[in-house]
Amino acid sequence: RYKSLNRTQLNMQRRFLAILVLAIVAALLGLQLSGPFVLLPAAIENPLPAIEKQEVKVGVVIPLTGVSSDAGEYLRKGLVLGQNEINGSPRLRYNVKLLFEDSQYKPEVAVTAIQKLISLDGVKFVIGEYGSSQTVAMAPIAEKNKVILVNPGSQSTKIITIGDYIFSVQINTR
Repeated sequence: RYKSLNRTQLNMQRRFLAILVLAIVAALLGLQLSGPFVLLPAAIENPLPAIEKQEVKVGVVIPLTGVSSDAGEYLRKGLVLGQNEINGSPRLRYNVKLLFEDSQYKPEVAVTAIQKLISLDGVKFVIGEYGSSQTVAMAPIAEKNKVILVNPGSQSTKIITIGDYIFSVQINTR
């Protein structure tokens, strides 16, 4: 049985997931994230000067309407919390810009969304999708375009072997 979580626990869980997913994307970029999360006494006494930040676009394909829109909204809120945490740090060289696309929890809509994010918005990183069929449908497009796809929720065993640019932070169904 699953234990019911209160609002504070849910918010902490969402924030953790968002920071985890953004940290994975940042790690794949080769960024160092120790700065905003650990403040050493020397850093407080002698703060680093603010640096000009570069923008990194991250596409997000999740269900914001229709079936599973509640899960999509939880992830959206968590990702925005993580984005604010990263962008609020004067010690990081990058600002994250999240570009949200609604998959409606449908594979064909998810495919259109990832194609738009890649071809029109020029993203090199995509977070999504919750459903396995949507992730499996989006994966060949990400792979063909050498775009990193980080899957936050799909559990199909196909996803872990589908390509070199596809990553999963969720356990599979095995």
